[in-house]
Amino acid sequence: MPAKFYTPDEIQASKDRAVVIAATHVEAIYAELDKGFGKALFFTCMRLWQSGPAITASRLNGNTKDQVINAWRWSETLSGVLLKKQGYEFTPLFLQTDKLAETLTEKGDLWIDFREVRKEMGL
Repeated sequence: MPAKFYTPDEIQASKDRAVVIAATHVEAIYAELDKGFGKALFFTCMRLWQSGPAITASRLNGNTKDQVINAWRWSETLSGVLLKKQGYEFTPLFLQTDKLAETLTEKGDLWIDFREVRKEMGL
């Protein structure tokens, strides 16, 4: 049987399907929070981190989940949460300004901008 290569349309359909699946998983993990929060978080982080759907979902569904949930509960006064990587764990820094996040962020850290999440949710 000869090998079959994907057409550009099939490649795009596969990418779109991966995004939908990953967003659905993140939404399910963060279901205890506001409706639509998980998907808004997913799309915001994918855009800000410039990562693909699988990596974004893995980061959000892994050992950062509890820190993100806790930070969102205090989010009214926060600009976002900076998750500082320390070995295999992340330490959350609740920040009231994104300027400080730019200064403190190093390679491997994850910045979650709650202002952008709120925009994505339409709040």
